[in-house]
Amino acid sequence: MSGDEKRKSKRRTSVPTPRGAELDLPPDTVPAGPQEEDLAASMRQAYWSLYDGAAAQATVREIAVRLPRIVGRVGKLAWQADRPATIAVVVLQLASAAMTALGILASVAVLQELFAAGPTPDRVRAAVPQLLLVVGLLSIRALLEAGVALAQARVTPKIRIALEHEFYTLTAHVRLEAVDDADWQDGAYRASQRGLFYARQIVGQVVSLGAALTGLVGTAGVLGILHPALLPLLLLSVLPVGVAAVRSARARFHSYKRYNAIQRRVQVFSWLLLERDAAAELRSDTAQDALLREHLRLSTRIAQEDTRLGVNAARLNVAGRAVGGIGSGVTYTALGGMLIAGWLPLAAGAGAVLAIQAAHTQLTRLVDISHLVYEHALWVDDLLAFQERCRQLQPSRDGRPAPSSVDAITLDKVSFTYPGKDAPALDGISMTLRAGETVAFVGVNGSGKSTCARLLAGLYDTQGDGAVRWDGVDVRELDAASLHARVACVL
Repeated sequence: MSGDEKRKSKRRTSVPTPRGAELDLPPDTVPAGPQEEDLAASMRQAYWSLYDGAAAQATVREIAVRLPRIVGRVGKLAWQADRPATIAVVVLQLASAAMTALGILASVAVLQELFAAGPTPDRVRAAVPQLLLVVGLLSIRALLEAGVALAQARVTPKIRIALEHEFYTLTAHVRLEAVDDADWQDGAYRASQRGLFYARQIVGQVVSLGAALTGLVGTAGVLGILHPALLPLLLLSVLPVGVAAVRSARARFHSYKRYNAIQRRVQVFSWLLLERDAAAELRSDTAQDALLREHLRLSTRIAQEDTRLGVNAARLNVAGRAVGGIGSGVTYTALGGMLIAGWLPLAAGAGAVLAIQAAHTQLTRLVDISHLVYEHALWVDDLLAFQERCRQLQPSRDGRPAPSSVDAITLDKVSFTYPGKDAPALDGISMTLRAGETVAFVGVNGSGKSTCARLLAGLYDTQGDGAVRWDGVDVRELDAASLHARVACVL
């Protein structure tokens, strides 16, 4: 590559770009094999992959303990963005869950009429009012869910705008030396590309999590009303389904980390094969075949990963259904025993079957969404932590205004070392610049010319005991905004 291409390959931009060439397949996530080992060795861990796959590593207990805190944090963001819409989401979601539970109870009433003694036409006519009630409840639930969607549509963009505005306001005003810190740069791009992205999504995910949880609680409440002994049967029936759902969700998250790293690298090669700026060198160096071979090798790995995930998912599904079938068999056997013993009317037994099936669906949904919310919340926490870090790096806002004119600017034993560097760029520099003078800094690259100019302009803070003074006033005592307003830089 030419010098320009190498510089472009180090830019931090959205995929697809050559930035992806730095992305990693962690060795412990790659199956053993010569090609995979070469692939893992050729890539390194990247800043954007910090929390990928975290949900697959967390225990069920860790996720369950953390979820209330996550929901509380998202609720706080929503409350700050739009209080009426947040209240509407909560109230309508609870009402929707209540309609689901009442719908099951109304279905039991329909079945009671249908299973009653007497001619069939009479039983059907007697069930019509209850059937209309079921239809009404389901219609109300649909309207409530539409209301939840509308309220969510109001609050989500407001959260996004608030977070983005605060993020860019903070990053645009941090002290210049922070921007020169590679660790700060990684944090900034991670927060921008991942934190803000998942912050936009997590509101809807938390709403879906609440819907699944309230639906599951409502179903359990219906079973408790029908007969308290049905609650242990619900646990026996849904526990195998929950275990299978947890395993399946973790397999997907593990696979995502492997798949995502390879996919981003494939995008890099695709970019190089299509990009106009690379076309001339690609052809003059006859590098097309090498890139195509690597593209094919990585694409094959992606296909293998897709196949592996599909096979594992099928196995988990079969195992979950087998164990769940046993649990369901025991549940329905116990339910049949309750019906035979007269503990439960036939209509209530049919309603219990409906409730148990609904619980299966809600539990699987709850597990999947819980994993998503857990992992995405780590990125949102990272965004909020980075914003807090930026607040600590803001320049002084409460100093005295900078003077409109300056007779002398003095550097007094000034030293400065860039973040991550051992050798100082400046070490004990002293000089005085007077109004009307023209001063040129001359020296080799890296000798500290630009650093000295930035210190003079108040863009960097001095380190140690040194000071930069405007007419005898330490610039650290001046308001940063007014100071910068007095300075112009020509690059």
